[in-house]
Amino acid sequence: MALHVVTPIMSSRVSPRRRFLAGKALALVGIMVVLGLSACKKADPAMVDIEVYFIDLAMMMDGRGSYSAMAKPVVRRVPVSEDIAAVAVREMLKGPTPEEQELGFTNSMPGEAVIAGRIAGLAAYLEAHSMEDIPPRNRYTHGAVELLSLSVEDGTAYADFSNEIHAYGGGSAWSASIAAQIVKTLEQFPEIDDVVISVEGRTGDVLQP
Repeated sequence: MALHVVTPIMSSRVSPRRRFLAGKALALVGIMVVLGLSACKKADPAMVDIEVYFIDLAMMMDGRGSYSAMAKPVVRRVPVSEDIAAVAVREMLKGPTPEEQELGFTNSMPGEAVIAGRIAGLAAYLEAHSMEDIPPRNRYTHGAVELLSLSVEDGTAYADFSNEIHAYGGGSAWSASIAAQIVKTLEQFPEIDDVVISVEGRTGDVLQP
């Protein structure tokens, strides 16, 4: 006697109600994914907003207020760092973006073109002289102003810069505005109450008019 096994056949038809509910569930999942990605983007824990201070050009040109008052903040979004104060100073050294310049901000720090001119003049001078004949503050070896080190001790930030910070050529307005940018950029951080600026380890001839 032969044994016949009958395999039940499932209907491929899905009721309209089930099709509607399935589509609605998929739509809800899609919305939740989009909202989740958006929330992650807005609350990115790896980024933080900092303030970088530049000079209000109109105030400087008009001579309105102190140089400290002329230093105004712009906001930069940067990666979180244990050395966030140094990150802020290096952002300042980059200078204002084209958009920030359009808003009237300028950088008192000597730019690369000015420094290149100083280095070219130094090279010509050295054809007939030695480096020892040049004051330490005018011995330019970098193509831009660099932050060499930054430390914070007992509420005081010690910021050491390369000689190129002196390439502005002198003048009380320039030296005071450079100092204002550095000090205000650093004093935004609650652990910093005071700032000491040095240049390649020297403090005696720093930012002189």
